[in-house]
Amino acid sequence: PIGNLALTNDEGRNWRQRMNAADAAFRDYSYDWKENQELLTGFRTMIDTYGTHVAIGYAIQQSWIADTYFDNPDPYVQDLKSGSQDIGNIISDVFRALMKKSESARYMKEGLQDQWWAGFGLLWPSYNQEAYERPSDKVVGMDGQPRMEIVATKQEPLVRRVSPWRVRFDPDGRDWNLSDHNWISVDYWQTMAQAMADRRYSDEDKARLVAFFGSSNAQWTSSTRYSTIYGGEEQDPRYVRILMREIWARPGKKIYYMPVGADFVMGDGAAIPNDWPEEYANADILPALYLARNRQSEDESGLTGFIGVPDIRLIKPQLYNIQRLDSLFTKANRHVIPKFLTRRGTLESEATRKLEDSDRFAEIVEVDDDAFAAPNVGITEKVTVKDILWPIPQADFKELHMLEGIRHNMQMIWQIIGQGPSDRGGQAEASTATESLGMQRGLQRRMNYA
Repeated sequence: PIGNLALTNDEGRNWRQRMNAADAAFRDYSYDWKENQELLTGFRTMIDTYGTHVAIGYAIQQSWIADTYFDNPDPYVQDLKSGSQDIGNIISDVFRALMKKSESARYMKEGLQDQWWAGFGLLWPSYNQEAYERPSDKVVGMDGQPRMEIVATKQEPLVRRVSPWRVRFDPDGRDWNLSDHNWISVDYWQTMAQAMADRRYSDEDKARLVAFFGSSNAQWTSSTRYSTIYGGEEQDPRYVRILMREIWARPGKKIYYMPVGADFVMGDGAAIPNDWPEEYANADILPALYLARNRQSEDESGLTGFIGVPDIRLIKPQLYNIQRLDSLFTKANRHVIPKFLTRRGTLESEATRKLEDSDRFAEIVEVDDDAFAAPNVGITEKVTVKDILWPIPQADFKELHMLEGIRHNMQMIWQIIGQGPSDRGGQAEASTATESLGMQRGLQRRMNYA
């Protein structure tokens, strides 16, 4: 306690227990997220492991997303009351402009990217309104005085992507529309100065927040950041960042704010009420859009069945195989370049270096004279190349098993993720004219949809 202010409250203790359970579930389903991200863009790790890297995982991901979601659906609003097509077109254009300004298409694609490595993506739609109050010229109260009315000066829908690392779900929820979830929480960063000016917190909340982050209990909530590693300990409250958790609770339709690791919640008694917005409360929906496609069946104990299976987890063995086979293929190139046998001393060292460093990457193998039964050829004599350089038979590139292995693994990936030849980002191979025609028709459908 700080004076008469305790760093705990009843709601906080209950929510701390719920968060502990949610964090345990999070650790279970996120066990390979870092590895999944490395397979997409961790090129430094790939080079350290294989000596080379192939960004095939990221390319497959982007091709699948382009095949799934080119752009926002084109809105069309029809005026059923008057039947005016002009009014419908005008309103449709308004919706197009709003969707473009909110960048919802970009956030949708980012959510689908998260689905690839985490099993789900999460979008958080909201609504912003700037308004002021003025006396109404139409509505008068019982006292004869004009009632106050709200006049909006700016209204806009907003969409933001929530990182899978920063969201916690009710561990007992299973439905992907979140209808059976009692709560959902989202982590967010806030500077101490922003927290002190935040009208969602009461004065008591702010005093408790300062006391908590001044105690040893909150030290672990500081993230590993460049600013904290190399910049030293920050003292300016405008730059001290604290990790907070926003909790939307369906029972009671309340919004709570909780420092990560604390035993208290904030929001009650603040200048801005912590009730759900009326639209969400009446519809009984949480302000989150959950994106997933690979459902994991619920197990006997009921601990699974909500978090989707990451797409990259399904094709992980094939991606590792491609990295390994490409590395072997690169190393094997040295063994299939043109090699020539010659007597030692026939060519000057400079001539040998030029041959070996040429675009053909030839390799000259020199042996001593006594290894040959044929008479020696003098350097001053007029001779042809074939008289002094004997080609050594080498395996053809097409005979290397690595290339066939890479093709096999790519075919496996396309089968697993269900992506046909016309859905791929690159130029697919067709073995027959009929197959080529089908691929072109599929590609045309994609372009028409776009």
